[in-house]
Amino acid sequence: RKISITIAGHSLGAALASLNAIDIAWNGYNRSCGIQSQHLALSPRVGNLKFCNIANSIPSLRLLRTANLPDMVLKVPMTGYFDAGQELLINTQLSKYLKYLKNIYNWHSLEAYLHGLAGRQGTKGGFKLEVKRDMALVNKHHSFLRDEYLVPDEWWVMMNRRMVQI
Repeated sequence: RKISITIAGHSLGAALASLNAIDIAWNGYNRSCGIQSQHLALSPRVGNLKFCNIANSIPSLRLLRTANLPDMVLKVPMTGYFDAGQELLINTQLSKYLKYLKNIYNWHSLEAYLHGLAGRQGTKGGFKLEVKRDMALVNKHHSFLRDEYLVPDEWWVMMNRRMVQI
């Protein structure tokens, strides 16, 4: 029976998930049961060039890094560190639904990433929402949606946490 290990994380959690996935695959913990280690992350860089080359050479490891083009967090540390695995590039700036975000750290928001993934058009490029995901989630903790969509900013507050949709 094949078992698949998926390790996911966001930001620092993604960096730790990367190290965890590489450790599992490198030490062979995934071989006895035919396990394939996988990893989906929005991660800053975690290793030097030698480390990344070793990680990329492990046959039982599939590293997938989702990267939002304007997200500066993924480019740190700037020197001496490199990206491991394959990159799935998105660009939330192509979305007609989002405001232009002046604060560069807003591009690193998990909800912005999920919105970008929902509208990614693969190799043909562009942006078109095709995944059935409520657009209001983009404003859950932020004010990313354009005002014409009438979704309150930062709507996920204590009094709304037990909301039930009827």
